[in-house]
Amino acid sequence: MKQPVVFILILVVAVTLPSAAQKDWPVLAGPYLGQKPPGDQREIFAPGIVSTGFNEHSISFTPDGRELFFRLIGPPHGVVLTSKSGPEGWVPLKVASFSGKYDSKCSLSPDGITMMLSGGCPPSGEGSALPYWTIWVIRRDGMGWGKPRNLPNLRGAYPTISRAGTLYFFGRSEDGKQDIYKSVVKEGVYSDPISVGAPVNTEHWGNDPYIAPDESYLIFQSDRPGTLGEGDLFISYRLSDGRWSEPQNLGPGINTAESGEACPWVTPDGRYLFFSSMQYDYDRYSGKPLDLKTKHQVLSSPGYGSEDVFWVSAEIIQTLKPKVAK
Repeated sequence: MKQPVVFILILVVAVTLPSAAQKDWPVLAGPYLGQKPPGDQREIFAPGIVSTGFNEHSISFTPDGRELFFRLIGPPHGVVLTSKSGPEGWVPLKVASFSGKYDSKCSLSPDGITMMLSGGCPPSGEGSALPYWTIWVIRRDGMGWGKPRNLPNLRGAYPTISRAGTLYFFGRSEDGKQDIYKSVVKEGVYSDPISVGAPVNTEHWGNDPYIAPDESYLIFQSDRPGTLGEGDLFISYRLSDGRWSEPQNLGPGINTAESGEACPWVTPDGRYLFFSSMQYDYDRYSGKPLDLKTKHQVLSSPGYGSEDVFWVSAEIIQTLKPKVAK
Protein backbone atom coordinates (compact mmCIF):
# COMPACT_ATOMS: atom_id res chain seq x y z
CA MET A 1 0.00 0.00 0.00
CA LYS A 2 2.90 2.38 0.49
CA GLN A 3 3.95 2.56 -3.16
CA PRO A 4 0.65 4.01 -4.53
CA VAL A 5 0.63 6.67 -1.80
CA VAL A 6 4.10 7.87 -2.79
CA PHE A 7 3.07 7.97 -6.44
CA ILE A 8 0.03 10.14 -5.70
CA LEU A 9 2.06 12.61 -3.65
CA ILE A 10 4.60 13.06 -6.40
CA LEU A 11 1.85 13.62 -8.95
CA VAL A 12 0.23 16.34 -6.83
CA VAL A 13 3.51 18.21 -6.42
CA ALA A 14 4.25 18.04 -10.14
CA VAL A 15 0.84 19.55 -10.95
CA THR A 16 0.64 22.23 -8.28
CA LEU A 17 4.16 23.71 -8.38
CA PRO A 18 3.89 25.38 -11.83
CA SER A 19 0.58 27.04 -10.97
CA ALA A 20 2.04 28.30 -7.67
CA ALA A 21 5.04 29.76 -9.50
CA GLN A 22 2.71 31.42 -12.02
CA LYS A 23 0.60 32.90 -9.22
CA ASP A 24 3.61 34.36 -7.37
CA TRP A 25 5.30 35.76 -10.48
CA PRO A 26 5.03 39.58 -10.57
CA VAL A 27 3.91 41.66 -13.54
CA LEU A 28 7.12 42.85 -15.23
CA ALA A 29 7.29 44.98 -18.36
CA GLY A 30 10.15 46.48 -20.35
CA PRO A 31 13.76 45.56 -21.06
CA TYR A 32 15.82 43.95 -18.28
CA LEU A 33 12.70 42.80 -16.44
CA GLY A 34 11.56 46.41 -16.16
CA GLN A 35 14.19 47.16 -13.51
CA LYS A 36 15.35 50.72 -12.85
CA PRO A 37 18.76 51.21 -14.52
CA PRO A 38 21.74 51.44 -12.15
CA GLY A 39 24.24 54.25 -11.72
CA ASP A 40 27.99 54.01 -11.12
CA GLN A 41 27.56 51.95 -7.94
CA ARG A 42 26.72 48.27 -8.07
CA GLU A 43 23.14 47.21 -7.34
CA ILE A 44 21.52 43.82 -6.87
CA PHE A 45 19.65 42.97 -10.06
CA ALA A 46 15.96 42.07 -9.88
CA PRO A 47 15.84 41.23 -6.15
CA GLY A 48 13.41 38.46 -5.35
CA ILE A 49 13.09 37.58 -9.04
CA VAL A 50 16.56 36.75 -10.39
CA SER A 51 18.58 37.42 -7.24
CA THR A 52 17.14 35.46 -4.34
CA GLY A 53 18.28 33.57 -1.26
CA PHE A 54 19.69 30.93 -3.61
CA ASN A 55 22.98 31.32 -5.52
CA GLU A 56 22.76 32.83 -9.01
CA HIS A 57 25.35 33.98 -11.52
CA SER A 58 26.57 34.13 -15.17
CA ILE A 59 23.68 36.13 -16.65
CA SER A 60 23.25 37.26 -20.26
CA PHE A 61 20.57 39.02 -22.28
CA THR A 62 19.58 39.20 -25.92
CA PRO A 63 20.46 42.49 -27.66
CA ASP A 64 16.98 43.95 -27.04
CA GLY A 65 17.15 43.12 -23.31
CA ARG A 66 13.94 41.06 -23.56
CA GLU A 67 15.27 37.55 -23.01
CA LEU A 68 17.63 36.40 -20.28
CA PHE A 69 19.62 33.36 -19.24
CA PHE A 70 21.43 32.75 -15.96
CA ARG A 71 22.74 29.92 -13.82
CA LEU A 72 21.05 28.79 -10.62
CA ILE A 73 23.55 26.89 -8.47
CA GLY A 74 22.84 24.16 -5.96
CA PRO A 75 22.40 20.41 -5.57
CA PRO A 76 22.15 18.11 -7.34
CA HIS A 77 23.75 20.47 -9.90
CA GLY A 78 23.28 23.90 -11.41
CA VAL A 79 20.76 24.68 -14.15
CA VAL A 80 20.36 27.48 -16.69
CA LEU A 81 17.12 29.41 -16.21
CA THR A 82 15.49 31.56 -18.86
CA SER A 83 12.62 33.99 -19.32
CA LYS A 84 11.45 36.31 -22.07
CA SER A 85 9.20 39.33 -22.42
CA GLY A 86 5.88 38.78 -24.19
CA PRO A 87 2.75 40.84 -24.90
CA GLU A 88 1.72 40.64 -21.24
CA GLY A 89 5.19 41.12 -19.76
CA TRP A 90 7.92 38.74 -18.68
CA VAL A 91 6.91 35.10 -18.33
CA PRO A 92 7.91 33.00 -15.27
CA LEU A 93 11.38 31.51 -15.20
CA LYS A 94 11.93 27.98 -16.44
CA VAL A 95 14.88 25.66 -17.09
CA ALA A 96 16.30 26.28 -20.58
CA SER A 97 15.72 23.57 -23.17
CA PHE A 98 19.45 22.80 -23.37
CA SER A 99 19.88 22.52 -19.59
CA GLY A 100 18.66 20.30 -16.77
CA LYS A 101 20.91 17.24 -16.90
CA TYR A 102 24.39 18.65 -16.19
CA ASP A 103 25.80 21.70 -14.48
CA SER A 104 27.06 24.44 -16.80
CA LYS A 105 27.99 28.08 -17.08
CA CYS A 106 26.46 30.06 -19.93
CA SER A 107 27.17 33.19 -21.97
CA LEU A 108 25.19 34.57 -24.92
CA SER A 109 26.87 35.95 -28.04
CA PRO A 110 26.53 39.67 -28.93
CA ASP A 111 23.90 38.89 -31.59
CA GLY A 112 21.90 36.61 -29.27
CA ILE A 113 22.08 33.68 -31.70
CA THR A 114 24.88 31.59 -30.19
CA MET A 115 25.01 30.27 -26.63
CA MET A 116 28.36 29.26 -25.18
CA LEU A 117 28.25 26.64 -22.44
CA SER A 118 30.90 25.01 -20.30
CA GLY A 119 30.18 21.96 -18.21
CA GLY A 120 30.92 18.36 -17.39
CA CYS A 121 28.46 16.87 -19.86
CA PRO A 122 30.13 13.95 -21.73
CA PRO A 123 30.21 14.26 -25.55
CA SER A 124 27.45 11.64 -25.82
CA GLY A 125 25.14 13.71 -23.63
CA GLU A 126 24.48 10.67 -21.46
CA GLY A 127 25.95 9.11 -18.33
CA SER A 128 27.96 10.47 -15.43
CA ALA A 129 29.46 13.94 -15.56
CA LEU A 130 33.10 14.25 -16.59
CA PRO A 131 35.72 15.14 -13.93
CA TYR A 132 36.58 18.21 -16.01
CA TRP A 133 34.62 20.77 -18.05
CA THR A 134 34.64 21.24 -21.79
CA ILE A 135 33.04 23.88 -23.98
CA TRP A 136 29.86 23.57 -26.03
CA VAL A 137 28.32 25.76 -28.75
CA ILE A 138 24.59 25.98 -29.41
CA ARG A 139 22.99 28.00 -32.19
CA ARG A 140 19.35 28.80 -32.74
CA ASP A 141 17.04 29.64 -35.59
CA GLY A 142 13.34 30.27 -35.91
CA MET A 143 12.62 26.82 -34.48
CA GLY A 144 14.55 27.41 -31.26
CA TRP A 145 17.86 26.12 -29.94
CA GLY A 146 19.60 23.47 -32.01
CA LYS A 147 21.67 20.49 -30.92
CA PRO A 148 24.65 21.35 -28.66
CA ARG A 149 28.02 20.90 -30.33
CA ASN A 150 30.90 19.80 -28.12
CA LEU A 151 34.42 21.21 -28.55
CA PRO A 152 36.39 18.42 -26.83
CA ASN A 153 39.76 20.08 -27.43
CA LEU A 154 38.74 23.04 -25.27
CA ARG A 155 38.82 22.18 -21.57
CA GLY A 156 37.82 25.12 -19.43
CA ALA A 157 34.93 27.23 -18.27
CA TYR A 158 32.97 30.44 -18.77
CA PRO A 159 33.52 30.91 -22.51
CA THR A 160 32.52 34.20 -24.12
CA ILE A 161 32.56 34.89 -27.83
CA SER A 162 33.49 37.92 -29.92
CA ARG A 163 31.67 39.10 -33.01
CA ALA A 164 34.36 37.41 -35.14
CA GLY A 165 33.69 34.09 -33.39
CA THR A 166 36.84 33.96 -31.24
CA LEU A 167 36.27 32.25 -27.88
CA TYR A 168 37.84 33.46 -24.64
CA PHE A 169 37.65 31.22 -21.57
CA PHE A 170 39.64 30.17 -18.54
CA GLY A 171 41.54 26.92 -18.29
CA ARG A 172 44.38 25.39 -16.32
CA SER A 173 48.01 25.58 -17.31
CA GLU A 174 50.34 22.59 -16.99
CA ASP A 175 51.23 23.63 -13.45
CA GLY A 176 47.54 23.77 -12.48
CA LYS A 177 47.16 27.57 -12.42
CA GLN A 178 44.03 29.16 -13.88
CA ASP A 179 44.77 31.40 -16.88
CA ILE A 180 42.85 33.08 -19.70
CA TYR A 181 42.89 31.41 -23.12
CA LYS A 182 41.35 31.97 -26.52
CA SER A 183 40.39 29.77 -29.46
CA VAL A 184 40.21 31.08 -33.01
CA VAL A 185 37.64 29.64 -35.41
CA LYS A 186 38.42 28.94 -39.06
CA GLU A 187 35.88 27.30 -41.34
CA GLY A 188 33.92 26.14 -38.31
CA VAL A 189 36.93 24.51 -36.61
CA TYR A 190 38.12 25.93 -33.28
CA SER A 191 41.85 25.95 -32.62
CA ASP A 192 43.47 24.42 -29.57
CA PRO A 193 43.74 26.82 -26.60
CA ILE A 194 46.05 29.80 -27.09
CA SER A 195 47.26 31.63 -23.98
CA VAL A 196 46.33 35.30 -23.97
CA GLY A 197 49.75 35.86 -22.42
CA ALA A 198 51.16 38.68 -20.30
CA PRO A 199 50.17 41.03 -18.82
CA VAL A 200 46.75 39.35 -18.51
CA ASN A 201 48.25 36.01 -17.49
CA THR A 202 50.81 36.28 -14.70
CA GLU A 203 51.84 34.22 -11.67
CA HIS A 204 48.42 35.13 -10.23
CA TRP A 205 45.28 33.28 -11.28
CA GLY A 206 42.69 34.64 -13.66
CA ASN A 207 39.28 33.33 -14.69
CA ASP A 208 35.75 34.20 -15.90
CA PRO A 209 36.75 36.35 -18.90
CA TYR A 210 34.36 38.54 -20.86
CA ILE A 211 35.54 39.65 -24.30
CA ALA A 212 34.14 42.78 -25.96
CA PRO A 213 32.31 42.10 -29.26
CA ASP A 214 35.14 43.80 -31.19
CA GLU A 215 37.83 42.33 -28.86
CA SER A 216 38.83 45.84 -27.81
CA TYR A 217 38.84 44.99 -24.10
CA LEU A 218 38.81 41.99 -21.78
CA ILE A 219 37.25 41.86 -18.30
CA PHE A 220 38.21 39.00 -16.00
CA GLN A 221 38.51 37.96 -12.36
CA SER A 222 41.91 37.80 -10.67
CA ASP A 223 43.70 37.87 -7.32
CA ARG A 224 46.60 39.99 -8.60
CA PRO A 225 47.98 42.93 -6.56
CA GLY A 226 45.38 45.63 -5.92
CA THR A 227 42.61 43.13 -5.29
CA LEU A 228 40.12 44.38 -2.71
CA GLY A 229 38.48 41.06 -1.87
CA GLU A 230 38.72 37.35 -2.66
CA GLY A 231 38.97 38.04 -6.38
CA ASP A 232 38.22 41.30 -8.21
CA LEU A 233 37.21 42.21 -11.72
CA PHE A 234 40.00 43.73 -13.80
CA ILE A 235 39.97 45.19 -17.32
CA SER A 236 42.65 45.10 -20.00
CA TYR A 237 42.44 46.97 -23.31
CA ARG A 238 43.72 46.05 -26.75
CA LEU A 239 46.46 48.54 -27.58
CA SER A 240 47.09 50.03 -31.00
CA ASP A 241 50.02 47.63 -31.52
CA GLY A 242 47.85 44.60 -30.74
CA ARG A 243 49.18 43.94 -27.24
CA TRP A 244 47.02 43.95 -24.09
CA SER A 245 47.33 46.83 -21.62
CA GLU A 246 48.26 46.35 -17.98
CA PRO A 247 45.03 45.22 -16.28
CA GLN A 248 43.26 47.79 -14.10
CA ASN A 249 41.00 47.11 -11.13
CA LEU A 250 37.41 48.17 -11.89
CA GLY A 251 37.29 49.83 -8.49
CA PRO A 252 35.10 50.03 -5.38
CA GLY A 253 31.91 50.83 -7.28
CA ILE A 254 32.06 47.23 -8.50
CA ASN A 255 34.55 45.28 -6.39
CA THR A 256 34.29 44.90 -2.63
CA ALA A 257 36.53 43.75 0.21
CA GLU A 258 33.80 41.46 1.57
CA SER A 259 33.52 39.06 -1.36
CA GLY A 260 34.75 38.09 -4.79
CA GLU A 261 33.26 39.29 -8.06
CA ALA A 262 32.90 36.92 -11.02
CA CYS A 263 31.17 36.15 -14.33
CA PRO A 264 31.25 39.63 -15.93
CA TRP A 265 29.08 40.30 -18.97
CA VAL A 266 28.39 43.58 -20.78
CA THR A 267 25.11 44.20 -22.59
CA PRO A 268 25.46 44.32 -26.41
CA ASP A 269 24.74 48.06 -26.42
CA GLY A 270 27.63 48.61 -23.98
CA ARG A 271 25.43 50.32 -21.37
CA TYR A 272 25.46 47.90 -18.43
CA LEU A 273 27.93 45.55 -16.79
CA PHE A 274 26.48 42.48 -15.08
CA PHE A 275 28.42 40.24 -12.70
CA SER A 276 27.97 38.00 -9.70
CA SER A 277 28.96 38.81 -6.14
CA MET A 278 27.81 38.60 -2.53
CA GLN A 279 26.45 41.21 -0.16
CA TYR A 280 25.48 41.16 3.51
CA ASP A 281 22.85 43.73 4.46
CA TYR A 282 22.01 42.67 8.02
CA ASP A 283 23.34 43.42 11.49
CA ARG A 284 24.90 40.48 13.28
CA TYR A 285 22.25 40.67 16.00
CA SER A 286 18.50 41.27 16.30
CA GLY A 287 17.16 43.94 18.64
CA LYS A 288 13.90 42.03 18.60
CA PRO A 289 14.04 38.21 18.66
CA LEU A 290 13.49 36.70 15.24
CA ASP A 291 10.33 34.74 14.60
CA LEU A 292 10.31 31.91 12.06
CA LYS A 293 8.41 33.88 9.40
CA THR A 294 10.98 36.70 9.46
CA LYS A 295 13.85 34.21 9.36
CA HIS A 296 12.38 32.50 6.30
CA GLN A 297 11.86 35.86 4.58
CA VAL A 298 15.53 36.75 5.06
CA LEU A 299 16.77 33.38 3.85
CA SER A 300 14.64 33.59 0.69
CA SER A 301 15.85 37.10 -0.19
CA PRO A 302 19.16 38.40 -1.64
CA GLY A 303 21.71 40.31 0.39
CA TYR A 304 22.33 37.89 3.23
CA GLY A 305 25.56 36.43 1.84
CA SER A 306 24.31 34.23 -0.99
CA GLU A 307 25.70 34.76 -4.48
CA ASP A 308 23.56 37.24 -6.41
CA VAL A 309 23.53 38.97 -9.78
CA PHE A 310 24.57 42.63 -9.76
CA TRP A 311 24.59 45.33 -12.41
CA VAL A 312 26.17 48.75 -12.81
CA SER A 313 26.63 51.41 -15.48
CA ALA A 314 29.37 50.37 -17.90
CA GLU A 315 30.70 53.94 -18.26
CA ILE A 316 33.81 52.93 -16.30
CA ILE A 317 34.94 50.94 -19.33
CA GLN A 318 35.43 54.18 -21.24
CA THR A 319 36.69 56.07 -18.18
CA LEU A 320 39.62 53.69 -17.64
CA LYS A 321 40.45 53.28 -21.32
CA PRO A 322 44.06 54.38 -22.04
CA LYS A 323 44.65 56.86 -24.84
CA VAL A 324 46.87 54.37 -26.67
CA ALA A 325 44.10 51.76 -26.82
CA LYS A 326 42.21 51.09 -30.02
